[in-house]
Amino acid sequence: MQKRHFILFTLLLNLMVGSAVQAQPVRTDFVESELVPEEASIQPGRSFWIALRMKMDEHWHIYWRNPGDAAYPTSIEWTLPEGFPAGPIRWPYPQQIDLPPLANYGYEGEVFLLTEITPPEDLKPGTTVDITAYGDWLVCEEVCIPGSSYYTLPLPVKDEPPVAVENWMDGFAKARGNLPLEEHGWKIEAAVTDSQVVIQATRPSWFTGDLSAVKFFPYESTLINHFDKQLFSKGDITYQVAANANVLMSSPPGRIQGVLVSEDGWRGPGSEQAIAFDVPVSDTMTVLAATASAAVPTGGSGEVTSTWWALLFAFAGGMILNLMPCVLPVLSLKVLGFLQQAGEDESKSWQHGSMFTAGVLISFLVLAGILIGLRAGGEQLGWGFQLQSPVFVTIISSFLFLFGLSLF
Repeated sequence: MQKRHFILFTLLLNLMVGSAVQAQPVRTDFVESELVPEEASIQPGRSFWIALRMKMDEHWHIYWRNPGDAAYPTSIEWTLPEGFPAGPIRWPYPQQIDLPPLANYGYEGEVFLLTEITPPEDLKPGTTVDITAYGDWLVCEEVCIPGSSYYTLPLPVKDEPPVAVENWMDGFAKARGNLPLEEHGWKIEAAVTDSQVVIQATRPSWFTGDLSAVKFFPYESTLINHFDKQLFSKGDITYQVAANANVLMSSPPGRIQGVLVSEDGWRGPGSEQAIAFDVPVSDTMTVLAATASAAVPTGGSGEVTSTWWALLFAFAGGMILNLMPCVLPVLSLKVLGFLQQAGEDESKSWQHGSMFTAGVLISFLVLAGILIGLRAGGEQLGWGFQLQSPVFVTIISSFLFLFGLSLF
């Protein structure tokens, strides 16, 4: 009987400890997320790791620190007790997600976004600390939906080495295996030509393997054209990858930061597949002939390169818009306007038309200038994402409703 009570007590104790170090997952649109600890307790003065675990539904994805052509990266805002500094998100290397003619960088399936937190030395054992965070992300398939959630994770403080949480050992191990190596022994150089950004990796003397392909993921979103095919070439002891320069890059950068990914492993087969680098742009690096001569025109052979062709297609698109149902009520107003102006001086019609055209062009130029300025300042913005904000959509809907009432 006593043995049975002891077993029941042990099971209850394990259940209580498990619930103390694991918050319930949060389910939002197409994403399951939660804060998970690597260890079951924390020790005064000893750093510990917390992960924002995110599991996306099939075909849905979230974004890396550089989301690519559009969207914005996942962020974590920590609310911690005094004396608990939290480090930055440690990002596993991403995958490229093509949405022609755009390309984004992010994650599908499940990902652990790691953060290191350090408690103070004078933390009192026997107490419990609440780790609170706010996560914010954008999850996309063919459409994008903003998501966010608050999390609270209670962790007991013990004056003894903590024990790993078995449920999350594989997740943390996989995430660490996908972190880009900071110390890797490879010599990385970078050069910028008129049309390309070229990254060169020189193999260390101890490397006996070979790389069959390398992919460059920049930290800066306006450095390269993300959708264009990157070109890979080999020298005697060097590997080069070239990407087409982005037209939004107003001047060559002084430094280039990013990640190089190769499935062959940077320390041999089965080793880490990503290395990180931060290097100055070189004026003396030699671009391999195969890399320079094989440059792919931006956008490929099907892109409209003539400004006049682009204007022609823009005009055709505007004419087609006149057939859209949302435009039809406006056409009746324009017809009434034409009838009203029929008896007026012909010059006034030209004046009205010129002012209307100038107003449309100036308005969109101002909007485009603001967007380009914000992107140049480091903001991860793309036109149209404001329509994914419920607040913005509510305001615009109310405005259009009131505008419609004014027509009666």
